[in-house]
Amino acid sequence: MINYFKSTLLLLCLFSLSLIAESCGSTQISNNIMFEANPPFTIKEAYFQKWVAGTKEGGAGTKVHLVFKSIGPEVALKEIYFQNQIQKVQKASNSGYDYFAEFDSNTRSNIIMDIDPMKEAQNTPSQNFPFELQENEAVVSYLFNDKTNYFKIINLSEKERIAYPQSNPNLRN
Repeated sequence: MINYFKSTLLLLCLFSLSLIAESCGSTQISNNIMFEANPPFTIKEAYFQKWVAGTKEGGAGTKVHLVFKSIGPEVALKEIYFQNQIQKVQKASNSGYDYFAEFDSNTRSNIIMDIDPMKEAQNTPSQNFPFELQENEAVVSYLFNDKTNYFKIINLSEKERIAYPQSNPNLRN
């Protein structure tokens, strides 16, 4: 009876230790994705800016800006993860160190709803968001040495919202 009790206690302890070991790792997140602590670039400024069009059809959204102090030619920026959305990184045309991603506030407005299943099949499935981020945090994915890496940016500043005019003022008489 005592051996049975010891065996049960030992199994219970091993099971508990395995659960604790599974949950450890402060930089590890879901899907076994790890954040890079020392990326091959330096970010000078990171911010987001909401915008709204002057007409209802024009929409609204948020633009995330990344200004790098240094970034090597061997680094290929891929995507920005922000507020439960994923967008490709684009290079700003005015500078070699400015990048951005645009997030539409109305992301699912282009869903095709039709009685014909072939037309509905054209819808792109929504992506699972792999990170738990605060409102002012983002993750940038990049290729370096043929490997995809992830870097978490905390405390993005928010700049004043841009409200675009209803129409082009230069076209008025």
